[in-house]
Amino acid sequence: MSNYRASEVFEEDEQDDRYYWFSLHDYNNDEHLDGHELRYAWMASNPEKYSKEVVEPMVDKIIERDDTDNDGRISWAEYLSANNK
Repeated sequence: MSNYRASEVFEEDEQDDRYYWFSLHDYNNDEHLDGHELRYAWMASNPEKYSKEVVEPMVDKIIERDDTDNDGRISWAEYLSANNK
């Protein structure tokens, strides 16, 4: 029998899903998501809903809110911190 509680397994699966999404959209493999990568991720997920005009202000707000070291990109740690609030 496993020593994990169901909630711990769920948290691990959820973090794995988040890391997969983060890695999938880190197109230049620099371990950060920049504005271009975030914009493309949103636009590709639902092109009818997320036009460039809709997505650009969203991405600006995401970077402003989540980029705690002010380098213009979202690191994995920043992404995790923002998604755990």
